[in-house]
Parts: sequence; structure tokens; C-alpha cells
Amino acid sequence: MFSITIYTETEITASPENVWKILTDLGRYKEWNPMITGASGRAEAGSRIRLRFNPPGSKKTVFRPLVLVADKNREFRWQGRPRVPLLFDSEHYFIIEQAGKDKISLTHNMVFFGLMIPFVKRLIRKKTLDAFNLMNRALKERAETAVN
Repeated sequence: MFSITIYTETEITASPENVWKILTDLGRYKEWNPMITGASGRAEAGSRIRLRFNPPGSKKTVFRPLVLVADKNREFRWQGRPRVPLLFDSEHYFIIEQAGKDKISLTHNMVFFGLMIPFVKRLIRKKTLDAFNLMNRALKERAETAVN
């Protein structure tokens, strides 16, 4: 199976609880998130959420991933799967780790896998990495200014 991983990490001066609250309050994504400009549903393992992926310079895409992990203050992970399994699937996840007093390290990754990966690898890497960095900066700003 072909795959590609997009990896980002950022330090945020905030508690794990604060960052978790922002990441899992899907209804407020539109207030701060430049990558996922609309979201709804419950951040609970086994539930489906609705996400509007629309970073600057891209075409709006709406999808309904399955929440795989919602480990409070530690990990939020969902799986996207289009109509044809194994063609182009993905897992998007956030891992929150304490990195000192009042500071966390946020790992924000996405693994794409499927038969289409060799054909879209370069495009995925460029578009997704830029969007993730935008989202990470916005999350950092929101958590550090405690507007939530």
C-alpha cells in the first residue's frame, strides 16, 4: 500500500486542557481555523463529524470522517474515507504532550494511503503542509490569548 505522512509540530504556551477544548469544540472552528472553516458533530470515538476543508487557495471540500480516538487532553484522531476504499484514505490526528510548565507540544499529522498516492504525492505534500502550518499558527494564537 502506498502512503505519505505530513508531519508538523508546534509548541504552545497553554495547558493541555485549553488546547483540547479548542480542538474538540468543532462548532467554533469557523471563528479561528483557516484550514477547516466549518465543523460540526461530537468529538467522540465512533461518531462521524462533518468538516469543511477550505484553506486559502483551495476548493472547498466537505467530508464526514469517523472519529477514531478522542482521548481527552491527549489525542484527537479521525479517518477520512471516500466512496472507494483503499483508493485514497487518510488519518488526521493531533497529539498533545506536556512540554514544560504551562507549555505543550502539539503534533499535527496526517497519513494518506491508497492506490492514488503515487500520482498525487507532490500535490498533497505542498498543499497539506501549508494548510497545516496555517492551522497550527491559528490554534497557537487562540490558545495563547485564551479566547475560547
